[in-house]
Amino acid sequence: MSSDYAMLIGVFATFVTSGVAHEVVFFYITRAMPTGEVALFFLLHGVCTVAEVAAKRTAFVRRWPVRPVVSWMFTIAFVNVTAGWLFFPQLIRNNLGERCSNEISLLIDFFRSKLFYFPQ
Repeated sequence: MSSDYAMLIGVFATFVTSGVAHEVVFFYITRAMPTGEVALFFLLHGVCTVAEVAAKRTAFVRRWPVRPVVSWMFTIAFVNVTAGWLFFPQLIRNNLGERCSNEISLLIDFFRSKLFYFPQ
């Protein structure tokens, strides 16, 4: 196997591993059964990253290179669209924002009671 293929397989395996790890983290945060959306998010990004790296090594892209700012804008747009589609819905469905704000409120109350407690 050439080092190019080994590198592409390694990049894809990293994204798959990250997807599984994020599913586990989301399970512990939300206490809801994993839906696979987060793993699909990372799987999709792994496929697209491997395709981009492979395409940039072809003669076609070397002949007509894409400007870095254009590539950067497409990457940011792609990450934002797929995050809104696959990454954040699981957190929104499980009311994580409300739960986090409640936890922060309890933490603030705890420190307020400890810092401003003056025994008489």
